[in-house]
Amino acid sequence: MLLAVEKRGNTLVVRIPTALAAKVNLTEGCQVTIEHVDDTLVVRPVRRHGRVRPTLQSLLAKCKPQNRHGELDRSGPVGREII
Repeated sequence: MLLAVEKRGNTLVVRIPTALAAKVNLTEGCQVTIEHVDDTLVVRPVRRHGRVRPTLQSLLAKCKPQNRHGELDRSGPVGREII
C-alpha cells in the first residue's frame, strides 16, 4: 500500500486507511508507539494489559446457537407503563 506523507503545521502525518486500521483494532484516539528499526518506522497500537479489544463480530462468533434468540416484541407495555 502506497501512502503519501503530508504536512500539518510543523508535523508530518500519514493517514491510515480505515480498512487497515480495522484489522489491528485502531480507532480514533488510540495511542500508538513509533520507533526506528533498521531504517524502518514501526507503528504499534498501545494495548492495555496486553489485550486486543474484541470487536462485536468476534464476540458474537463465540455465541452458541442454543443461546441465540429472535427479535423480542416490545411494541406493547411490559410492566406498569402508562400509555
